[in-house]
Amino acid sequence: MARTITEIHNQILANTSSNPVLGAVNNTSLTGRLRLFSYIIAVAIQLLEKIFDKHLEEVVNIIFQQKWGTVRWYRNRVLGFQFGFDLAKDTDRFINDNATPEEIEESKVIKHCAVVEPISNSSLIIKVATEENGELAPTSAEIQTSLAYYIDEFRVAGTRVDLINQLGDLLIPYVDVYRDPLVIGADGVNILTGENTVEIAIKNYLRNVGFNGELVVLDLAKAIQAVDGVVTVEIANIEVRYIDRQANEYGERLPISVKFIPESGYFLVNDFSNINYVV
Repeated sequence: MARTITEIHNQILANTSSNPVLGAVNNTSLTGRLRLFSYIIAVAIQLLEKIFDKHLEEVVNIIFQQKWGTVRWYRNRVLGFQFGFDLAKDTDRFINDNATPEEIEESKVIKHCAVVEPISNSSLIIKVATEENGELAPTSAEIQTSLAYYIDEFRVAGTRVDLINQLGDLLIPYVDVYRDPLVIGADGVNILTGENTVEIAIKNYLRNVGFNGELVVLDLAKAIQAVDGVVTVEIANIEVRYIDRQANEYGERLPISVKFIPESGYFLVNDFSNINYVV
């Protein structure tokens, strides 16, 4: 860990004063040349020590992320998938010899990934999503087929993989928002900005939860409560619908009492009609 400038400077001064040659020119004045010069050296040494610390942190993180066969290792491999690029023979590395950095980055279509080890069985669950117009979305069937082939190339022998690439879980909030009529209109729109700030707060909360993050009902209520013009909030109920993979369509509504992790890895909110704004 990098020392402070004062620690380094004091050590230089201590060594200087004890040196039989330098001790003769040592000046205790705060503006003495040797003292000022040693302070400049101390600043440079501290900067170098900080660079060493940062380098060590990065190396440790790289080793941690690339540890073979771990959940993080699987996640990094999936995020590194390049659609349209072939693999070098007998490896899991893509051939990028004739590609520009822009082409390589554009081919990385998997923008979000979560790898989960279920308790009930030995399959490894890999949830993925791309982005369309800034919103999370499933990839095309063609990309999914290519991704599944790629995963099969590097997965650990004997490990079964369950790839989830589907529409987001539909979140249906039933909320009573008690509003300040000087700030928020009866339709939930902020009078000054013209935006529905409660709806924006809900979407921002879900975005901040992160991919495959856990929705906590109490935290969602706090996010709504923090909106300018909201006096208090009561969440009567929150329901969710996620894709039934056998039927390939949304299933029945299920209540969320305390918390919930989306089956697809992310939530969609298409219906805010059950949010009531009351005074």
